Amino acid sequence: MSATSSDAVTMEFEAVGGDAGSAADRPEKRSKLAGSGRANEREAHERSVSSVVLGLASPVLKAMLASGMEESQSRRIKIAKDIGTAVQFDQFYACLSPATARTVRINEENVDGILAFSDYYQVIPLKLECDRALRDFLPSVERLVQAHKYGLSDQYKRC
Repeated sequence: MSATSSDAVTMEFEAVGGDAGSAADRPEKRSKLAGSGRANEREAHERSVSSVVLGLASPVLKAMLASGMEESQSRRIKIAKDIGTAVQFDQFYACLSPATARTVRINEENVDGILAFSDYYQVIPLKLECDRALRDFLPSVERLVQAHKYGLSDQYKRC
């Protein structure tokens, strides 16, 4: 997932207590997987990705990285925990990356994170793909609330 140094941007995630992310994201597993120390903790919550891929997919990210905004200067984008986790970003980015996009299948395990990131960063084709995938899942109160939050009118009616 890492990008070349010339087009790399670092995605930085807020630490989330009780995050159900990957083993590498959970503090109790991190030391076994990556050694211990502050540097390893920071690495578990950072991702180096291609700014070109992000900019082509998202008008929001393109503007952040191309303007005089802090993100364009620092080459770092901070992701608040209410947007999503590092693991959810990995799933979202896999849908954007030319190397992996054709192999990603949106399913019940990854749709929530992919939908959240695609909505926040206005990746409309991916958001619509999530909307189509949600139609295959059983309606529920949680899905109703989700449909309302993300403006998925057909899904809202279905639930």
